[in-house]
Amino acid sequence: MAPLARTINDTNPNLLFNLYPMQFSQIKVTTADEFDYNQYIIEKKIRTLGNLETGWNYGEGAAPNQEVIEQAIDLSRLGKTYNLSCEVFPVSDGEIEVSLYQDEHFLDILIKKDLTMELTHEVGIGSNYDEKEFIENVSQDKITEKLLDFWEKCNL
Repeated sequence: MAPLARTINDTNPNLLFNLYPMQFSQIKVTTADEFDYNQYIIEKKIRTLGNLETGWNYGEGAAPNQEVIEQAIDLSRLGKTYNLSCEVFPVSDGEIEVSLYQDEHFLDILIKKDLTMELTHEVGIGSNYDEKEFIENVSQDKITEKLLDFWEKCNL
């Protein structure tokens, strides 16, 4: 018997409700306001970096390990809480760079395969930018502090 799917939109058009007979413990309710498509795409992109083949970067390069992937997802979510845009880039040695930005202000966080991180604050676009700050071996707490400072500067 095929699952029964219903959309309840008469009382609340933002409520999607899927019912599968005999599987009521797996019911998931999601409102349109709770679902962020951009964040979904970023997280999907981060997860796919784990599928990179050895040598993906002109004969060099390795896929990031699961811990690096999870850290990148956590940082992208943290950036979202400050309403920052996000891009992610693989780095050839199994690392991921998470770039959180607003307008021409960028916080680039490099997650190394040993889970240490580097933070770079830049202002500008393309090759016309100024590096404002660089921190090696930055902690998660320091990144959170810098994100708050960054958000405040961008929203003055």
